[in-house]
Amino acid sequence: MHLSEDELIARAVAGDEVSLSELLEHFGTPLCKEIRISPKWRSVVDADDVMQVTYLEAFLRIRSFTPTKPGSFAAWLRRIAENNLRDAIKELERDKRPQNRVVGAPDGSSYGDLLSCMPGDLTSPSRGAAAHEIQEMAEAALRRLPPDYERVLRLYFLAGQSGPEVAEILGRSHGAVKMLLARALDRLKEVLGSGSKFISGST
Repeated sequence: MHLSEDELIARAVAGDEVSLSELLEHFGTPLCKEIRISPKWRSVVDADDVMQVTYLEAFLRIRSFTPTKPGSFAAWLRRIAENNLRDAIKELERDKRPQNRVVGAPDGSSYGDLLSCMPGDLTSPSRGAAAHEIQEMAEAALRRLPPDYERVLRLYFLAGQSGPEVAEILGRSHGAVKMLLARALDRLKEVLGSGSKFISGST
């Protein structure tokens, strides 16, 4: 690195993508080599899959990163990678998929299924929301997501493709698709926020 780690971090947090890329190249390569995946899952997910989604998340979240001590960036990146791998394996184990949904239905039911799968407390469309309102809200939120996240949600929830089918379309492994889905749903919830009148629990 031509600048110190602290200088690169400061620039990256301020929005300098070149500095962030340099940090990711420096810390990501050794981290990729350290990732350990159970033999049970190596046929569907590998370390490169984990790091691809980790790099995307790093670009999305770097402005909220606060360095606290030497090595904090490497630790932050490792936590993202570990969370990605954990969520991929969790989803592969149960291979959860919404049941009894009407894929691509014009009445907005598939959009309701999408919203119902968001993590956390606010996870269901409000009973008072009309189908077209749910669809409009979901569409507006989807368009605000990074392209990879928007596409994986549309393919999986709205087009009704299976995990392996989405993987083939995107040219990624099944495990990578599971990671993308988990992170995309997280990001969708952030985009919608807790103030939406269409989400259960809001006023």
